[in-house]
Amino acid sequence: MIPNSICRGAFLPLLLGTIALPSQAQNPVVTLEAENPALQQGSHKRDTKNGASGGEVLGEDFGSVFGDFAQYDFNLAAPVSPAKLTLRYAREAAGNALLAVTLDGANVGTIACGPSGGWGDRPEQIVSVAIQLPPLKAGAHVLRLTVVAGNAAIKMEEKKLQLKAVPVLDSVGNRSDKNTVGHGKNVALYTGASSRFFYATHELGDIFSAVDGSTLNWYPDHVVVTPQIARGNINLDRIEISASVDTAPIALKADELAEMRQVCVTQDDVVVSKLHFKNNTAAPITRRIEIKGDCRGSFDWRGRKGGEKQTHREGNNVVLVDRNVFPEVLSEGLAMVIGGNLAPVEADVSIPGAYRLVYEVTLPSGGQRDLVLGCAIERTADTAKANLAKVLAQPNPLAVNRADWQRFYEKEIPQFECSDPKLNELYNFRWFLLKFSTAGGDLGLFKYPVVMEGREEFQTYCCYSAPFMAFDLNWATNPQYGFGHIANMATVAYSARLSRSATV
Repeated sequence: MIPNSICRGAFLPLLLGTIALPSQAQNPVVTLEAENPALQQGSHKRDTKNGASGGEVLGEDFGSVFGDFAQYDFNLAAPVSPAKLTLRYAREAAGNALLAVTLDGANVGTIACGPSGGWGDRPEQIVSVAIQLPPLKAGAHVLRLTVVAGNAAIKMEEKKLQLKAVPVLDSVGNRSDKNTVGHGKNVALYTGASSRFFYATHELGDIFSAVDGSTLNWYPDHVVVTPQIARGNINLDRIEISASVDTAPIALKADELAEMRQVCVTQDDVVVSKLHFKNNTAAPITRRIEIKGDCRGSFDWRGRKGGEKQTHREGNNVVLVDRNVFPEVLSEGLAMVIGGNLAPVEADVSIPGAYRLVYEVTLPSGGQRDLVLGCAIERTADTAKANLAKVLAQPNPLAVNRADWQRFYEKEIPQFECSDPKLNELYNFRWFLLKFSTAGGDLGLFKYPVVMEGREEFQTYCCYSAPFMAFDLNWATNPQYGFGHIANMATVAYSARLSRSATV
């Protein structure tokens, strides 16, 4: 069922979907072509669309960044009360684009604009949503539509789930502009709508969609994401303001289900996603969660895609094996074992190198529930299975992982603190980067663990930057950190004893 999206500003600031309204509001007193704002941020050039009322929309990346806005000036010859704003738009992307509506600087509410079936190339791809406005006086007015992220209910729920405070982790983290997750072994993860997994220098693809989502909050030890916040891209066609004909405005339906995911990578390279669900309704809800993974396109940035892939099920787990990951080093391929603390209701392992798991979670009225899923990545399937079982047996794997990171900051590196909090943050963030960017150890040319220049890009142990990394690592309490980073240069040396930049 698609909930309606007509609301008044006094209601909660989130609508779940859209309802198709007539293409024109009845007796509009103001009609604004959205592609002609007085001021805007986000659209880069004109965007013509055959389905638009004027053959053009405000598009071309509008909404791709939260904070994009469009501002319109209009005049009324006479007061309008009650008043309603109707917005025509197009959106092909999944999920809702959220537009905060302000009138003359005062907040009116937020409109959720769901998928319309396209970007407006055909008339049927243009749909409408509406929101009730306060009474309008005669004279000049300023209307602004701003693309915003998320909803208050999800963010409020996220605060309730925050792990035990660790000052050093909280001072570096507690921000939403990052998506990096790792533990300094071989696995690095970049969460997103489609997440990216790396094993040392090899990109595996999105092998575990349980971590997918937009960042709510990031810390060095974990990230909190939600799949309920979508990118805000939207094409605006036309805005109409009319005297409201709604004698009884349709009641607003708030978010029925809040979902967020706490994601970490353990010291044994187990990717953990703790899914949290909160039922905000007066009736039970059953949530169906589909988790997918696919390593068929995996590749090393200096190698090629391909190689043998295997997928099979063992009990409640799925086992993937990718023999394209450093085949000269990993004779058995790289194993990925996926499972959870709940048995799946469906499992599809018919495609070598890919899988699909389906879980169902039932929540009572006003209730909440957690589901812990994991993806263990290792050189042998037996070790991966053991690592996954160990994590799933823990009452709270996220808390265990946070304690590991706390120990790193408190025991493995020198303590530094000064009167400038930004300098303290910079120092601690540098150590996060050094740990996160570490990979290797008995892995081909990475005989010792090394700090690569990057994990998402520039995934290489670089000869000319290695000494500078080693200088920092030499401050660690374990002298092997700095020693290994320099000693590894002999492993990657050419016969002429010249060092080279290297991958595994």
